[in-house]
Formats: sequence, C-alpha cells, structure tokens
Amino acid sequence: MNKKAESVYTSRIINQNAHQARKAARMARRQARALQNYAVAAANADVFYVSVNGISAPVCR
Repeated sequence: MNKKAESVYTSRIINQNAHQARKAARMARRQARALQNYAVAAANADVFYVSVNGISAPVCR
C-alpha cells in the first residue's frame, strides 16, 4: 500500500474522468447498435433506383 492518500479535490477529478469515460463508451455502444439496427432495417426494405438528371439514386419504398 504505497498509494498516496487522495484529497477530496483529487478524488472528484478522478471520479469525473471515470464518469466521462463511461459516458463516452456508452454513447459509442449506442451509436454502433443504432447503426447496426439501421443497416438491418435498410437491408430488409424494398429499394428501387430513380434517375434524376442522369444521376441514379436508391430510394426506399
């Protein structure tokens, strides 16, 4: 046990940093899950192509 005792200020900063890291990880998981859900939903949708001024673009029904 050679760890120096933490002050209230130091422990608050450490806790805030840990909270921000957990929050960022949670947001990354949510975004990845949302992208995966969107990809699955879009893959199951009927798609047809529309040409406007010579440019074809996929459109979902």
